[in-house]
Amino acid sequence: DCPEFTEDITKLMLVKMIQQLEDNIEFEHTSPMGISMLWKEVTGSFHPKMMNYENDMEQSTHKTSIFLQQAEECFCQNLEEGEDGIEYRQFYDAYLQPYFGCF
Repeated sequence: DCPEFTEDITKLMLVKMIQQLEDNIEFEHTSPMGISMLWKEVTGSFHPKMMNYENDMEQSTHKTSIFLQQAEECFCQNLEEGEDGIEYRQFYDAYLQPYFGCF
């Protein structure tokens, strides 16, 4: 229950979603984070109760960024000269094996 979540705000949110669809902008609006992002688009700021979703997303994005950077470094270190890719098994052995011991 949130007194700021009024019928007027929901109408503005619906208008924004329709505008995004018409502009072929595909955002997800079904999760708590998706709704909080839509709220921010409409009102200009996050509602205080929604800030925890923003903080969680920032932490998750940071962790994903670190993971992708490490994977890219491993890929580049194991890329043979003149090649533009490596085999899955080679990437697995170089990067994933320490995390997944299933092969």
